[in-house]
Amino acid sequence: MSSTRPKLVIGDVNERNVLVSDNGLVALIDCDSYQIQNGTQIYPCEVGVAFYTPPELQGQPFHGITRTTNHDLFGLAVLIFHLLFMGKHPFAVRFLGQGEMPLERSIREYRFPYGKEALIQQVQPPLHSLPLEVLSPQLASFFERAFAQGSHIFGSRPSAADWFNGLKSFISTLRPCSNDRGHLIPSHRTTCPWHDLMKQGGPNLFVSVSFSRIITTSSFNLAIIWARIEKVPRPQKTYSRPALPQGKSPLPWPQNLTSVFPLKPIKPTILTNPPAPPPPKLPPQKYAKTVLPVEPKQKS
Repeated sequence: MSSTRPKLVIGDVNERNVLVSDNGLVALIDCDSYQIQNGTQIYPCEVGVAFYTPPELQGQPFHGITRTTNHDLFGLAVLIFHLLFMGKHPFAVRFLGQGEMPLERSIREYRFPYGKEALIQQVQPPLHSLPLEVLSPQLASFFERAFAQGSHIFGSRPSAADWFNGLKSFISTLRPCSNDRGHLIPSHRTTCPWHDLMKQGGPNLFVSVSFSRIITTSSFNLAIIWARIEKVPRPQKTYSRPALPQGKSPLPWPQNLTSVFPLKPIKPTILTNPPAPPPPKLPPQKYAKTVLPVEPKQKS
């Protein structure tokens, strides 16, 4: 047994192996698939999820591969992207080229749709997605380092400590939105990114947060809330016939068009006078039937 401390690599990084409690306690499960290195002895991790596997390992069998910390940092960056971009995968794309672009291929070819090379790689983010510029420049550069070409080089992807410090700094710059108490705005933005998303047809992703904050405050007043609901304009149910432009007059009713229409629908002719069915087509008889005459009995 070596006296040095064993080196641990998770290897199979995915969202199902991380549990978070209501008070923020994080627990890792499924620990029997970790890679452990003790001196020269390596106990490999031979399983993985393709959506969290880095480009340099996509499509390769996990058997016989020695995982590195840099491989783990790709999966960590994917998990953080999920949290910041409302569950979207960083390599889910709208492909502008020919054919399909499945997620595994997008990862393997480094087609990060939020990055600087997105248009060159013919990809765009999915509809109703936040742009990368919503984050602080530091966090945006972290995602570029984690997902761009060359990120497979050891030490290129941001470490867990980098993410911790960057996220902590970013959270300290958030300010509440004056129009929606469920929205927070980064300090480097002049407008609310969530309202910008709604103007493009996206949903209000934090409507439940807004209601819960209103209800839990002491200033909650049902009459005020109901008055706000009543101010929502109702749909127009009456139809107003558009006025004719000046100098225009309606054309007279055509003479060859009847002005009296039947109140009841006319049954189709095929129902009132159905056609006779065609005679059956029987196969030809193999042998013709003939009637033989009955010979009279001979008298003895």
